[in-house]
Amino acid sequence: MITLIIPLRLSENSLYDEIERLERISTSVPRDQYTLIIVDFGTGEKRSLELKRFANKHPDFKIVRGGAVNAPFSVGEARDIGVAAAKTPVVMFNDLDFIGEKQTYIEIAEEAKYHNLDKKGYTFMCVPTVFLTAEGSDKYLNLFNDTEKKDACRFAHNTALACNKNQDIEHTALGSSALLVNRHLYLASGGHDRSFTGHGAEDFEYYNRLTNLAPCASRPPRFNENIAFTQGKWEGFRTFYALYGMTLWNRGICLVHLHHPRREHFDASYKKSSDNFKILKNRLTNFNGLESHLPPIPDSHVTEKTLIMTKPDSRAAKSLRMAIPSMGEYEFIDENSFVDPERLIQFVKNKNFSRILLLNPYGNKHRLNLYTKAREAGITCIAFDRGALNDSWFFDNDGFLGSSSNYDEDKWNNPLSEADQHSISKWIDCYKSSGNTLERNGGRKSTEEWRRELGIGNKKAILIALQRPGDTATRFFCGPTGTYQNFMTWLEHLCLNIDTDEYVLLIKKHPLESDCTSFKNAVHLPPDAHIHDMIELSDKVVALNSGVGVLSILMKKPIVVCGDAFYCKGSLSYQADSKETLVELAGAELTVDSTQSERFIHYLKNSFYSFGKSFYHDSVDASGATIRLCYKIQFSSIRQLSPESVTLGEPPRWIIPTSFLFRGTSLPTDVNLKLKTKKDQAKPKTPSGITFELLIRDPGRFIYRVSRKVPVMRQFVNSFAPAPDKAKS
Repeated sequence: MITLIIPLRLSENSLYDEIERLERISTSVPRDQYTLIIVDFGTGEKRSLELKRFANKHPDFKIVRGGAVNAPFSVGEARDIGVAAAKTPVVMFNDLDFIGEKQTYIEIAEEAKYHNLDKKGYTFMCVPTVFLTAEGSDKYLNLFNDTEKKDACRFAHNTALACNKNQDIEHTALGSSALLVNRHLYLASGGHDRSFTGHGAEDFEYYNRLTNLAPCASRPPRFNENIAFTQGKWEGFRTFYALYGMTLWNRGICLVHLHHPRREHFDASYKKSSDNFKILKNRLTNFNGLESHLPPIPDSHVTEKTLIMTKPDSRAAKSLRMAIPSMGEYEFIDENSFVDPERLIQFVKNKNFSRILLLNPYGNKHRLNLYTKAREAGITCIAFDRGALNDSWFFDNDGFLGSSSNYDEDKWNNPLSEADQHSISKWIDCYKSSGNTLERNGGRKSTEEWRRELGIGNKKAILIALQRPGDTATRFFCGPTGTYQNFMTWLEHLCLNIDTDEYVLLIKKHPLESDCTSFKNAVHLPPDAHIHDMIELSDKVVALNSGVGVLSILMKKPIVVCGDAFYCKGSLSYQADSKETLVELAGAELTVDSTQSERFIHYLKNSFYSFGKSFYHDSVDASGATIRLCYKIQFSSIRQLSPESVTLGEPPRWIIPTSFLFRGTSLPTDVNLKLKTKKDQAKPKTPSGITFELLIRDPGRFIYRVSRKVPVMRQFVNSFAPAPDKAKS
């Protein structure tokens, strides 16, 4: 389902047929595919009765009110209000002056379904809109009211293809304000800038931020400039935003904007267009990626109120952007604002926060003290940190790592359906073959190659995964070893007592560590040795509590744990409680419970972990150690923050090389595209990796709609190029 949002303010002097336009929308929009919300932004008392009568006649329209009668009209704020009220995963804006035939709205819904907009949070579309003259509006409405032909939108689309401007058409906007978008993405983007009032430029500023979060292409030259799209060149923001309307335009899908008297002559709040464009120019000129985004809009349907304990402009806050709507009402306050736990606890109670979100609670003494005391006071504390699988993150509401009850056996050791078992088995195979890792590793090699390179022959290998001495896991979760240094003593004991005729110990230092303790009777692996290769090579793995243990479970290799590990549950691993036990386990024939292994990985992947492509800055701390600082996460799934998990899908991995779509600019060096003339009906040649079918899924329908059998991209360029270019065609 799609929520169609209609922002409006009925003119005080009944400037034109506004209620009649609502009636047309009501007639056109199929209720089995759409729900409808009217955002009444300050309609005066005189005309609000008309709106009430309309609502009584059409109870399936929900009216949400916002904005004072005397306040300037803000279409952007009205749209934000509509999205907040929507309950469907996809929303669409439909200004009062926009209209399409029923078939048009059906096709828009079909495209949204085809592109999985409900589960793809990094994809959005603009519905192309043809702005009609008074004469064109009359022609359109005559066709719209013809119950047999239903050719109104075809008339508008074909006329716009033939000529960008004539007696029927003022202009065509492919990147129109009729936005079709995933609701969660919209909330995460922060919505419209409230500096804009009336109509004009507010959507251009919003699209600048939205396309930064969900890009489909690299930006064209002179992006900040307001260059008319009719120039036919790959320049300016209008041309860039038009890309988001091309998918529907190439399907023959468009809305129209019906002509009406200019409202700025009667309402001062509509006279802000020139001021809005000045604001737009300033925003575009000073735009600095994530630094310039507005705060995310809370999801009004999440009943939680979350205190996020970090600075609002911190790297962590920017990384959390896509997850913040799922936190409900929220507020950022730096942890150092609370000098002691008592003040934090009192603040939470006074402000009615239902929970606190912290970064790694063991990150410093002050944070750990706040975290511990708040939990003791019965406050729900969510710990946020990186998980053990590639691109995984967790929001843990009941502890941290080995102290969390979220890893208890009753949470994950449950039978899987045949479909789930097949799915997780297939996912594990893909994960192993991908070679993706949490930290940078070198290239992959076969087991035979590694045995030759390391000179270990056919001995059984035991992989020892070292960790970072200063990490949380090695400072607070050492378990039976007591300290990480004592764990190193255990390893020295193992090296001296293992049967070297049968076994060889492989020492793998942490990828971010520059130094490594030297062990006797052991092979120290090259720093870039790929961890997947080493686990495959090994008979078993030994670790304090490293995330390598999860990889061992995934790859179904026995893991011997010497510390306190969150995965030391059920039959997933073997616990060494002394250095003597470590030697015994290292020399024993250990088995793996494949069933439990798959259940545990299935639980992490599908129930507990969130996932997101992560971006890092590498830095060096005071001790000279390398640290990686995350500054952005493109979440594909968000779990444990709200009753319903959020699925956003993978962000775009491939950016479309777009300049070949437009004339007036040089082509990329890898593009050799020759646009065909009308005499040549063959498909245009396209660069490697791009197909004509990718740009137009149903050529038959499109050709039928435009009634001319010519290559679609040629037709597109031709219709929006200036007149001299057309004459050359």
